[in-house]
Amino acid sequence: MLWLLSPVVGCEPEPDPVLEPAPIVWQALPDSVAAAFADEAGDRDAPGAVLAIRQGENYYAGGYGSKDPDGGGPVEPTTLFRIGSITKMLTAVALLQQVDEGLVELQDAAEDHLPAFNLAGPADFAQVTLADLLRHTTGLFEITPIDGGGDDERLDSFTSDGFAASAYMMNRPGEFWNYSNPNFSLAGLVVERSDGRLYPDVMASEVFAPLGMDRTVFHADDVLADGDYAIAFGRGWSAQDPGPFRIDADAYDDAWSRPAGFAWSSAPDLVELGDFLLHGDSEVLGDDLHAQMVAPQVATRAFLDHLDYGFGVMQWHGTRAGNQWFEVETIEHGGAIPGYAAELITLPEHDTVIVTLASTDWALFGETRSVIFEDMLGISGGDFPDVEVEPAGFSRYVGTYRDPMNIGTVEVFIGGDGDLEVACPTLESAGHPYEDVLQPISRDNFLFTVDDYPFEATFLPQAGGDPEQPYWFRTRYFVAERVES
Repeated sequence: MLWLLSPVVGCEPEPDPVLEPAPIVWQALPDSVAAAFADEAGDRDAPGAVLAIRQGENYYAGGYGSKDPDGGGPVEPTTLFRIGSITKMLTAVALLQQVDEGLVELQDAAEDHLPAFNLAGPADFAQVTLADLLRHTTGLFEITPIDGGGDDERLDSFTSDGFAASAYMMNRPGEFWNYSNPNFSLAGLVVERSDGRLYPDVMASEVFAPLGMDRTVFHADDVLADGDYAIAFGRGWSAQDPGPFRIDADAYDDAWSRPAGFAWSSAPDLVELGDFLLHGDSEVLGDDLHAQMVAPQVATRAFLDHLDYGFGVMQWHGTRAGNQWFEVETIEHGGAIPGYAAELITLPEHDTVIVTLASTDWALFGETRSVIFEDMLGISGGDFPDVEVEPAGFSRYVGTYRDPMNIGTVEVFIGGDGDLEVACPTLESAGHPYEDVLQPISRDNFLFTVDDYPFEATFLPQAGGDPEQPYWFRTRYFVAERVES
């Protein structure tokens, strides 16, 4: 009926109906998943936890425990938790939006948009690009202020007065991936300066609202006013700070660290973010930049060839869940911040989003993930990839490594029992105990324990050098370069 497409002359056409999306109906978690989740939350001493899953058109969620470790109302699927480094995904979206708008470019020198830095170390900050910030390839040292204050102006002021005064480069930009929170603090400041508004305001209007994340916030006052939030049970991160202790919503804040990991959010909001990772949204970010964000940008070398990093996201090519290995691709990021643990996991091949939130340290849910994979998605688990480390190959790591900015000399040698060992005289003289035996994880990857905290240490070749010749001894907190003895 073609005549229906043309209005009668002199009559106003009927407006097109506005189709409202159907409201999401959250179902209870499947029994096997709910049981595994409750068991794991109990094993991890989590006062409260939430699990949410979107599988195709179906939504599932459930809460565990109470909002207050001292007793209180039950955790709901909507309860707010700190989400730690999942915040990096959101900061990446904000900066990529500005690339989309032509305000900045990924290959811009970061210092063109930041205070002038004259950093110590073996490299020049002028070589750092905005892309380096988003993929952790700057070489910047790690620092994460926890309680410097919630004044929004601190993102700018601390960069100039605190960070710039003490910051240094551990290695040349682009040499290799090394996770460092300052990368995203600086990315957040670029967002702020390019836009002209304060970082939380930009995030609220340009990222949270378009994504439908209407209960994602930064300020403790907003969390307290909301009322539906989890108070944490902090267990401490070291022997010097063992916990346990109660962490209220306003117990700590640091506006400088916010872009790297201080947001509060809910499981339903994070499911919305997961949907964006899987499918994109051209109203939020152009398709090309979305594809770049979730694509591998750099190999981490952290677990053979199974883990890459994009712009604020991790890509696992096969993943561990519980005590099994699953041959499945995931795009994800975790979050760990004092008192809270979070995971956002997406499975592109299965159109599935999984979110876990918990109100205690290091409460991750591998066994629950395994049950979800097998019972809900029909993915069979198997044995781990061959990661056995042959002691016969330890000789390739032997040598002297030097970090002039932090740990000093690291002597790597084979001990009397055939173990790979280290001697760190600077650590000893500073009174920091460490285990001299490096515990192997996989080829080139070891655990190095300092002050009772296990660092992942990786031996890496020099860029453009012999791939079989270790040249760098990399950890998140220090990088040592091979030198003549």
